[in-house]
Amino acid sequence: MQMALGVIELRAAPDVADYVKDIDEELQHMAKLVEEVLAFSKAQTLTDRVQPEEVNLADLIKKVIAREASGFKVQVDVPADMQLHTRREALDRAIGNVLRNAVRYASQGGPICITARQHHDKTIVQITDEGPGVPPDALSRLFEPFFRPEAARARDTGGSGLGLAIVKRCIEACGGTVRACNREPLGLEVVMEIPSS
Repeated sequence: MQMALGVIELRAAPDVADYVKDIDEELQHMAKLVEEVLAFSKAQTLTDRVQPEEVNLADLIKKVIAREASGFKVQVDVPADMQLHTRREALDRAIGNVLRNAVRYASQGGPICITARQHHDKTIVQITDEGPGVPPDALSRLFEPFFRPEAARARDTGGSGLGLAIVKRCIEACGGTVRACNREPLGLEVVMEIPSS
């Protein structure tokens, strides 16, 4: 469809250029939605496809920040030698999706912070921001597929509602859990608990 639209764009009269542009935007939105649905589906099979490996958490987070938050203020407090035996692809995707949401909804409010610490046999990764948070009644549904809080329903700011559902599936593939809570006075905190080995 995008190739056909490109041909139309080359041959179209100038008075229909706005229509062609609108169709192109719709096609891009549809392509992104299909990509997210496929990612959600693939996340369900991570335990079958991806084997656990040794992962340096600080290095992984550095790469995720370069990819998802380049140019934004992200404070990191993660020990340089922190190692996990987990599914790298799943953890990378989970942290990346949460960080992308923080950049999208809260990067104007202040720095995004990523911290990690050991607690018994678990590694706890927290990603916090100073944005508006989410309505309290939406917190329990944030990780449901296709759920989007009212404030995120505009197409230009919100996605499909699959990003955090993918996070949940990815963290579960790592044998862990994820939860979110509002911070006081402002912000959202996402906490991922992952077995260290």
